[in-house]
Amino acid sequence: MKRYIKNTKLIFKKIDMLMKKININKKDGNEFLNKGILNYKNNDYKEAKKFLEIALNLGFLDASYYLGLIHLDDRFEYFNYEKAKEYFYISAIKGNSSAQNNLGALFLNVYKDYEKAIKWFKLSAQSGEIKAQSNLGQIYYKGLGVEVDYIEAEKWLKKASINGYKFADEFLYNLYDEDGNIIDIKNKKISIKNGIEKGECKSFYEMGQLYANGLGVSKDYEKAVEYFHKAAELGYEDAYEMLGSIYWVGLDNIDRDYKKSRYWYEKAAALGNPKAKLNLGVIYSKGLSVKKDYEKAFNFYLSAAKDGKMEAQFNVACNFQDGKGVEKNDKEAVKWFLKAAESGDKDAKYELGLCYKYGKGVEKNLNMATNYFIDSFENGCKLSENHLKDIRKIEKLNKNIIFTPKFYKNYIVKNEYKIEIPIEWDIDIIYNDDEKKDLKIIGKSDKYKINDIKLWITFVEFPYSNELELAKYMKGMGVDNIKKFKINDNDALSFTKENTIGKTREIYIIRGENSIYFLKISLDSYIKDEYRQVINHILNSFKILNIKRHVYDKQLVNEMTKKAINLFNIINNDD
Repeated sequence: MKRYIKNTKLIFKKIDMLMKKININKKDGNEFLNKGILNYKNNDYKEAKKFLEIALNLGFLDASYYLGLIHLDDRFEYFNYEKAKEYFYISAIKGNSSAQNNLGALFLNVYKDYEKAIKWFKLSAQSGEIKAQSNLGQIYYKGLGVEVDYIEAEKWLKKASINGYKFADEFLYNLYDEDGNIIDIKNKKISIKNGIEKGECKSFYEMGQLYANGLGVSKDYEKAVEYFHKAAELGYEDAYEMLGSIYWVGLDNIDRDYKKSRYWYEKAAALGNPKAKLNLGVIYSKGLSVKKDYEKAFNFYLSAAKDGKMEAQFNVACNFQDGKGVEKNDKEAVKWFLKAAESGDKDAKYELGLCYKYGKGVEKNLNMATNYFIDSFENGCKLSENHLKDIRKIEKLNKNIIFTPKFYKNYIVKNEYKIEIPIEWDIDIIYNDDEKKDLKIIGKSDKYKINDIKLWITFVEFPYSNELELAKYMKGMGVDNIKKFKINDNDALSFTKENTIGKTREIYIIRGENSIYFLKISLDSYIKDEYRQVINHILNSFKILNIKRHVYDKQLVNEMTKKAINLFNIINNDD
C-alpha cells in the first residue's frame, strides 16, 4: 500500500504545481470530465481515457474512478489490475463509496488480502453503498479472513436487501433455520461432525448441504456430493432425491449424467418423492438415457400429480389433450389444467383460456376465456395478448365508448389545473394527499368499461421552470425516446413504458409557469389502441389555470429539483 500512497502523493503534488502555474478554468475541467464520462458510457475507452486524464490533471478527482473502471474492464486493451487499483485508491481516499467497494473487491478476489478488503468494504458500506453492504455481509457469511459470524452477516445483508439489492436475499435466506432464527453455524458444525463420527446418515446429508450452500464453509460441490453419497449409502431418502437433482443439472466439475440421475430418482420415487416422479416422467417422455416410453412417462406424471406436484398436473393435462401415453380425453385435460391453474401455473391458465375460447373439453365461454387469458397475461404469458385482442374484436367492446360533448364534469384541483370527464363515465376521484396535489382518477362504469383505465395527475412546484428545458431535464434522469408536443399551448413531453406484467404506462410531462405536471395513464397493453380515443380526450381537456407567478428564494431550487425527481420515481413504479 505504501507504494500506492507514494504514487498518489506524487499525483497530488503534480496537480498542485499545475494549479499554481496556470489559471484553471473550472468550467473547462468539468467539460473534460463530462466528455470522458460520456465516452466511457459509449464504450469509447480511448477517447474517454484521454479526456479523463486531462480532467484528473486539472484537479477533477472524480475522473480517477472512471479511469479505474476502464482499467478494470478485461474486454479492452487497457485492462490492468494494478492501474485500476491505483486509480480507485485516489478516488476512494476522497470518499467515493463506489471506488471503495471496487477497491475492496480487488483485494478480495484478485489479491486475496481479506483484511484490506474488509477495510474498504466497511468504509463503503457505512456510506450506504448497497453492493459493499452485500459484499461485507458475504465475508462474514463465508468467514473470509474473519470468523464466520451470521449475526454480523445478517446486519449487512439486511441493509443491502432493504435498500433494494436483491442479490443479498439469497444469502439472507440461508442464515435462518425453519423457525426463522439465525443459525448458530459454529455449534451446528460441531453437532454435525459428532453425528458423522457416530455414523448417523442425516449428519452426512447435512454436511453435504453445508458444502453445497457454502454455509460456514467454502462452497464445494464435489465434497457435497461425497457426503450425499455416504448418506444415500446409509439409506437416507432425501439424499436420493438430492443426488438425482445434482446429476440432472450438473454442477461445476460434476457433469450432467441422466443415467445416474435416473438411478437415484428411481430410488427416491419408490419411496414416494413427487419431484423424482416428475423428472422420471420427463426422462421417459424425452428418452434421456432410455428409450422413449410415453405410457411410463404418463404414469410417473400422474403419480406426482396426485401428490399435488403442479408441473406434473400440467403435464398430465397435456398428455390427455395430445393422447400421449393415454387415450385422448379433452374433459380430463381440462380437469388437470384446472388443478394446475389452482396451484398457480400460468401456462395452465393460458391453456384453459384456449379451451373456453374454442370449446375444447368444456362449453365455449368467451367470458371465462377472457378471465383466464388476463390472469395468465398478467403473470407473464405473452401468448395471451393476441387472444385477448381477438376476443375483444369478437365482442366489439370498443363500441361501448361513446362521448357526448355537451355533458362533462369539470374537476379542478387547488386552482392549478382542470380536466373534463364525460358524465357517463361515472368516475371516482381520489386525492392521495391532504393538499390535493396528487389526484388519482379511477373509472368504475361497467357500461362504458372505463374501469380498464387508471389515471394519475400530479404536479410539483418547480422554481424558474420557464428557464428549464424539459427534454434535457428528463434525459438527465435517464428517460429516452422522448416525444415533444403541445397540450393547450403548453410545452409537453411524452414517453411510453411497458412492464413485464402487461401494463402500458404513458407518461406526460407538461410545463406550466411555475409548476411541472406529471400525468401517468396506466392500462393493460392489449387494450391501449382501443382506448386511444379516451386518452386523447383526457389530454386535450387538460388545462392549466391562470396562476400568479411566485417569487422564490433560489436556495429552494435544489430542494425542489429533488422533489421532482422523487416524484418521477414514484409515478414510474409498477402499479
